Amino acid sequence: MNLNATDLKTSSIVALAVAARSHPSLAVLKIGKPLLHSLREETTEHLNSMLRMNNNLLTLDLTAHGIRDEGLTLICEALMHNSTLTKLVLAK
Repeated sequence: MNLNATDLKTSSIVALAVAARSHPSLAVLKIGKPLLHSLREETTEHLNSMLRMNNNLLTLDLTAHGIRDEGLTLICEALMHNSTLTKLVLAK
């Protein structure tokens, strides 16, 4: 699913992460360049949960998310529990 450059808001990314937790056929998720209004790492909290639970996702593109240290720590923690993700994009 390619949602790059769609200016998704924080609430939309959270809803997408919740829906993707157990989606059986989602292999690629591109949600780069979102329109984030929160200084909290709210989206990465939900992406953490999604990565821990989703056993089908192969690629996650988070280009231009502006993930800071706390958010990156959450993503890394989730990756310790995910054996299927083969590509993670965190570019600016």
